[in-house]
Amino acid sequence: MRLGFKLWQVAVVLILLLTLIRALKDDGPNNRSEREVNEPIQIHSNQLKFYSIGDYGVSECERTKAHKKCKAKTQAAVAQHINTDALSFKPDFILSLGDAFYPFGPSSLEDNQFRNSFEKPYNLPNIKDLHWQMTIGDHDHCGNMSALLAYGKGQRSQNWEEGPGLHRDSFQLPSPYYHKTFTINPGKKLFHIIVIDSVGLEG
Repeated sequence: MRLGFKLWQVAVVLILLLTLIRALKDDGPNNRSEREVNEPIQIHSNQLKFYSIGDYGVSECERTKAHKKCKAKTQAAVAQHINTDALSFKPDFILSLGDAFYPFGPSSLEDNQFRNSFEKPYNLPNIKDLHWQMTIGDHDHCGNMSALLAYGKGQRSQNWEEGPGLHRDSFQLPSPYYHKTFTINPGKKLFHIIVIDSVGLEG
């Protein structure tokens, strides 16, 4: 019997297995933040609802005139639409598909992109308490990856103050590769998100 697997299918399976191994690996106390982010989330209903959004972090880009096509009003309009829809939809989380920052990723934890391209635009009443499950895009990679991952683990600049808006754990990025589990109607169904860093895989 011929199995007929194609090379790309084998590659996808290997990538998924590698991602699971890396996401579940426990290297001791230094991975404490990563393990906490990977803890299963309990969904106390029969449905799991979420938004997915990508290529959106342009507000600080326009302010600094880093790229002529960056328009903060466009990001604000999309954020407001999500906020309005969330009143009735009631999502459990937001899945980011990459490129949270344009045209380059943040240079450090002090970078204003965190505040102006993420925290401020989504500080809206119906979505400000949601977790964002982040992935890394090619524009995000064009910055300080250590700072981005530190922010994704809850670290903030010395001048950062937690106010009434997005909380410290909103931006969930424990590592470039991670695995997130949602338990739906506890004990009955599982939903898995496997995040990979395709830019990192390309080298």
